[in-house]
Amino acid sequence: MQEINPGITLSVENIRSTCEMLRKAIGVQRFDRITATFKPETVKGMAAYRRHRYLAHPLAVEWHELMQAVDNSEAQGKLALPERSFYLLDQLIRLKGLLGLADIDRILTKLETGREYFSTMFEIYILSCYRDLGALIEIVPESKVPGVRTADFLVKAKGGNCYVECKSLEDMSREEQHFYEEVQEGAMRAMDANTRSWRIEIRATRILRGRDIVDIVKLVTKSIVADDLTPIASSDGGITIKFSRFSSFPEGWITGTQDDIPRSLSMGYIECETGTDLIGNPRYKRVMIVECEPYLSNDESKRILADVNSAHGQIPDGSSGIVHIEIPFKKGDRLLEVSDLAYQRAFGLLKKKRRLNAVILCARTLSKNAKEGENPIQNYEAIVPNSIPATPLPEGIAILGTDFSGMKPPEKTSLWSDIKWFWKQLRLWLKEDVKEWPTSIRKISQLAMLGANAEGTIVIEFGINEPMTSQLGKSLVFFSSPDGAKQLRLWQSFANHFRVDVVHPTFGRRTFRGDLNHLEVGRLHKLAVGWSMEGMSAFVNGEELEPIG
Repeated sequence: MQEINPGITLSVENIRSTCEMLRKAIGVQRFDRITATFKPETVKGMAAYRRHRYLAHPLAVEWHELMQAVDNSEAQGKLALPERSFYLLDQLIRLKGLLGLADIDRILTKLETGREYFSTMFEIYILSCYRDLGALIEIVPESKVPGVRTADFLVKAKGGNCYVECKSLEDMSREEQHFYEEVQEGAMRAMDANTRSWRIEIRATRILRGRDIVDIVKLVTKSIVADDLTPIASSDGGITIKFSRFSSFPEGWITGTQDDIPRSLSMGYIECETGTDLIGNPRYKRVMIVECEPYLSNDESKRILADVNSAHGQIPDGSSGIVHIEIPFKKGDRLLEVSDLAYQRAFGLLKKKRRLNAVILCARTLSKNAKEGENPIQNYEAIVPNSIPATPLPEGIAILGTDFSGMKPPEKTSLWSDIKWFWKQLRLWLKEDVKEWPTSIRKISQLAMLGANAEGTIVIEFGINEPMTSQLGKSLVFFSSPDGAKQLRLWQSFANHFRVDVVHPTFGRRTFRGDLNHLEVGRLHKLAVGWSMEGMSAFVNGEELEPIG
């Protein structure tokens, strides 16, 4: 059995009925129209299959893979769901819980058209999370003014309203993947019109754009027609193309077992004719391979900042606003690098985008250490606050990810008074008989970590109830103001380092890390964060942590 959502536990016995329940809840006719766009059994050949998959609705592809996983699970007698199916089921369950909202048809319409599919699914997730916190939600209707886009929804409170916009880098990534599909198909058509065996390697040192497609296909076709193996490149040198052959004979068979032909490619096509000679030896000819190596960079800052700019234009003047941006990478170490590279740049940009109170970089990954029956989906949020928003976050609204429970220290107190309040709360907590440290520590929510004082030190005691190496992505201690302006997080990062993140409006974020996998389970440890005019430092049990970034 596997928990997938609070109150929903999957098992081999109920996985099929759960899927059918979701299909009916969302609307059988709507759902069937979507899934009808992907019927892989109707196409032949890898190139045709990839084209069919490219044109299909993304939900249809994901649902097809889920149904295959359901068949496999029932055959094996145990759940055998791929990673993506966990996210899909979680999002559809969340959507079912939102169907009673007014104007939900806006989301359902976007879902059916497939327009910005991943941003729409991400919006469902974020909207559901705010709803789970007890927030009053109002979906914002689409603007009827051409060229004007509205935010996704409003979070309402007594102190005012806050607009929320959700965007996913996945939509951009999938668009670029589609561009590569077009390039690969064009290259295969050029090779198919030739009688030789070819291998074409296309490597990008920048992001592939839609306008590149025609130029690249023309370059490839020209080289093949001229029977020219000379490497070529795009006009700016950002795309390079190499050519090679498996045989020098125009239409000759190559005797062998195809061991020199790749069995699969991470991105590309492979086709060839196979047969046997007169004495039964295997042979092949007309090898056609096109392999693409896309530009991969952990610096997604340009895309993230473009989303911030776009979201700022969707927030009305005089209103507060929050933008959640999904980082689609599922490997924890990579999503962390992407987030880290973008954080300070986003913090700087927000000073010019004052309608936005914060940018939240969000990601979801599957925990490698989830226990039997636990929900394996692990959430990550990096909250980037605006130090000078035009409109403060309304009272009663907390940014998702701050885990703000409403506890406040006395107002208008000095830094020392705030720290004394913190210690009083911490001592009360230490007297509790608790089993899970991270859950209980979150009861303490707001801490004025850094005041106007030029220098100072904060000392915090914390404990762990299991080895650090089994807590990747988990917060041991996390304090945050409801607007995210002041934060302190102690956690075991996805890179398997102990990490301290300190956030303050004056400097953005300071980060420290260290290899503390030797920390003893079941005892208290001390973190000391000190600051002065010369900078900031952090120590755990007297061991200095390395500043990064």
